[in-house]
Amino acid sequence: MKMSINVVWSLLAFTLLRVPVSAQQAFDLVEPTGEVTAIARIEGGQISVQSRAGQRAVFTRDPSFDSLGGEFVGYYSPKIDLALRFPRSGVGVMQTAGLADARPRFINTRRAVRLRRGQIVSPLTFAPPIFFPGQLFPPHRSHLRHQIHHGQHLHPWQWYGLGLDPFMQGYAGWWRRPQSILVDHVVVPNPPLPPARLKLVNDGRREVQVGIRDLQDSARSRTIRIQPNSSSDVELIRDTGGKRIEQFRVMNPYGSIRTHEVVTEYEPPVRYEFVIHEWAMQSVAIDRTGKSPNVIEDINFQGRGIGRFFLPPGPLLQSGIIAVHSTALRQQNGGTVPPLVPQEDLPEHRGRTLEDTVLEAQRAAQRRAAGN
Repeated sequence: MKMSINVVWSLLAFTLLRVPVSAQQAFDLVEPTGEVTAIARIEGGQISVQSRAGQRAVFTRDPSFDSLGGEFVGYYSPKIDLALRFPRSGVGVMQTAGLADARPRFINTRRAVRLRRGQIVSPLTFAPPIFFPGQLFPPHRSHLRHQIHHGQHLHPWQWYGLGLDPFMQGYAGWWRRPQSILVDHVVVPNPPLPPARLKLVNDGRREVQVGIRDLQDSARSRTIRIQPNSSSDVELIRDTGGKRIEQFRVMNPYGSIRTHEVVTEYEPPVRYEFVIHEWAMQSVAIDRTGKSPNVIEDINFQGRGIGRFFLPPGPLLQSGIIAVHSTALRQQNGGTVPPLVPQEDLPEHRGRTLEDTVLEAQRAAQRRAAGN
């Protein structure tokens, strides 16, 4: 019994008293093309990465980010909230994990590590890996709360080595940190909704063209022309959102395996945009010979942009009536809607007065022709 206690205390003293060597070692960070774009220097428990462009990042040694097998040595930069794993051999790719991500996980970097010429990796550059089966001292109440927190952040945290745990207000000891692997994921849509039935009313004084843009399926986009004081009925498919279900295989330090399920709800995105044009007069053909029964022979119109607006997503889109002209006008974004003909083709006259006069003359001529 006394020998076992001495062994434990010896291991504890060795772990707490071990310090990194002061000798500096330099490594090249090499792109897949073979170009060296940065230099990493390890000294005093820190890695300093200096790029050719002059950017510099400093990472501090953090054994809680070491890989399970000990082949990667963990570092952390609180300034950029990034964890870095450096290959213990001094050769190969690194791994990084952004801890600000919702689901942080280590991924291989594009650049690889290469020892600079004339150097060798000292066995004292990185402290030797140390494994303990679990926590040596009994947990207190905050440990129990902390266990739940770890279940929500499975990816970057390891149980290998010592680590500073901010939730424990000090050293976490040899706290068990699970290793997790994503083994399966599936997206389950919510039950379908019936289509929304909309009555599109043209409450303007001219004919309008309604462009219905389907942002999810462009093949379903279409246009509708509506006369003044008229309407048109449309049906629009509604998205329902759903759930993303992920299955993780989690191993504890003793080798036992359990399954952890993470369910994430996602809302349906905005699907439909209405783009409204108003048909305004562009040019008029007038018979000045007096031979035609109609003074006004032809009128050309152009589609002037009135405005655009989005419809609510999913179940928020309800059946009802939309006054397309006034709704588009209230958006005050007509400048974002390009005309259906070049703007330079518009006449320079005061359009509304001229148009009203021409239309009235054309209607009068048609009444006279009908009377004859």
